[in-house]
Amino acid sequence: MRQLPSTVRDALAGFYARQDLPGDGGSTADRWAIAPACVRITLPNFAWRAKALPVHDLHHLLTGYECSPWMTMPFAALAPTLALA
Repeated sequence: MRQLPSTVRDALAGFYARQDLPGDGGSTADRWAIAPACVRITLPNFAWRAKALPVHDLHHLLTGYECSPWMTMPFAALAPTLALA
């Protein structure tokens, strides 16, 4: 039987490890990149994005949505709105 994480923090740590992301999911990075096709786009890690990122990642955990540009972009469009709530 698979052992479940004991805390949300543990669950996020496991998610970040499986996605090959830094331990904080990239919240403290100065920049981040996305490569939706054959072009890599690097952007600043805006304060609203850094604030919304843990909630966004938790959404992946709770829903089981894959972590890909095509699944992430529609939800990322809502990130500024979520950060203001």
